[in-house]
Amino acid sequence: MVKKGSSVTVTCRSDSFPVATVHSLFRNGVVIPENSPTKAPSNTQTETIIEWSYVITGSHETEGKYVCEADNTVGSGRSSEQELVVLFPPEAPTIVAFDAVDVFCWSSGFLGRSPISNFIVSCKSKSACNYAEFNSLVPVTNFRTVNSSRKVFCVNVSGRSADYTCTVGANNGAFDVNTSTDVSTRPGKPGPIQISEVSNVIDIGFTLSWCVEFSGSSGPLTFTIIGVSADKATHSYDAQTHQGSTVVAGLEPDTEYKVQIRVSNSLGEAVSNELTQRTTCVPDILNVTDANAMIDNQGTVTITFTDARTGPCNSNNTYVIRNGDTIWATVRGERQDNIVTITFEQDLMTDGDYELTDGDYELTIAAKNGNDESQRSAAVLLQSTQEPTPGPVDNPTTEVPEICREDHSHAGFISAIAVLCVVILALVIVIVVLSCRSRSSTTLEGNRQQAAGEAGYEAVDFPAGDKSVSMTKSRIYGVAGL
Repeated sequence: MVKKGSSVTVTCRSDSFPVATVHSLFRNGVVIPENSPTKAPSNTQTETIIEWSYVITGSHETEGKYVCEADNTVGSGRSSEQELVVLFPPEAPTIVAFDAVDVFCWSSGFLGRSPISNFIVSCKSKSACNYAEFNSLVPVTNFRTVNSSRKVFCVNVSGRSADYTCTVGANNGAFDVNTSTDVSTRPGKPGPIQISEVSNVIDIGFTLSWCVEFSGSSGPLTFTIIGVSADKATHSYDAQTHQGSTVVAGLEPDTEYKVQIRVSNSLGEAVSNELTQRTTCVPDILNVTDANAMIDNQGTVTITFTDARTGPCNSNNTYVIRNGDTIWATVRGERQDNIVTITFEQDLMTDGDYELTDGDYELTIAAKNGNDESQRSAAVLLQSTQEPTPGPVDNPTTEVPEICREDHSHAGFISAIAVLCVVILALVIVIVVLSCRSRSSTTLEGNRQQAAGEAGYEAVDFPAGDKSVSMTKSRIYGVAGL
């Protein structure tokens, strides 16, 4: 058995004495010519054995029964018959017109002994939807026999109103032969409809994209929406691609809706899958021209700004603070008379010293409502509320006593030494002051005695509280005048 177009080698072998000098090959009783290009050179193996062969290509002409014959001077002999069966591919299936327009039928024939074992049909809608499709393996028992070598098979597509492109194959175990045909069912109700995408979701509506299977020959289509009032939906439909869209508007913000699309004609209707969609509630953009952003040395950021926005999407008082594309915080603000104050912690400290330079950080603010977020505001400059903490002072021209020098590795010991230094300095000052006062008193007393003697007065010491002091005023003047 060989497929059409494939080759097979037929080899004959004769064992006789004397060796055969004439050798032939018969096909269906007719000898193949000696000079046939399919004959290979003879090969004598021994004094009594000889082989000869032919290369046969499978075709309708080469199919049949083969016999080898050898002759020598004594006589001739023939081999038993060997049958070569050639397998032929089926004819490409062709569409057959029938009165029942919901039944698609194809016909295919075969040659020789290569009967068709089954048919395979795969059909897809020609529309852009491709929702309606079917695949069938038609067993041989379902064939209709036209004659001994031709079969017809049919596929019922009742209830599937659409234009199809079908790929049909016939198989006989050795070959698969495929063909493609376009078929259309009779007019009917719309086929399946599917919402494939939702887009342009805003606070008052959204857009639905859908596709419906339909042959297009059973009158105009009507589209309606289920789940919202009809006046809130606008439909558009392309009959060539079977694709449509519905724009829904005038809805409530931040509200969940369940919607479906219904398509109908004079013969019936189809309803799409149900879609659940929530409208957005995007806050308005903030005006932050009067905003201030400050940070202290503990890393506490305080932002104040005016928020005069109104409406249901602007009252959540939740804000997203960013530095560039990095979110610093998502926090609720305190609002009073449209003045919003936001406070949060942000660690920008370096080695204990705050190192913010005006302009290092430009913050943006966005209002947030659930999953919806407004556009970002204009940039707000973050400023420091305190000067950087001063570090240690180094003065190379000032000599510090060894005992008072600062030792950063022993802070407690340094403090004790500093106190001791202060005490010693205070004692030194007290001693110096007392010494100066004693010396001044001695000098004054000597001068007073000397002055009294020179003026002829007697130096008198009066007891404390003596009322006669005023009577000796001249003496005191005399002393005072010195």
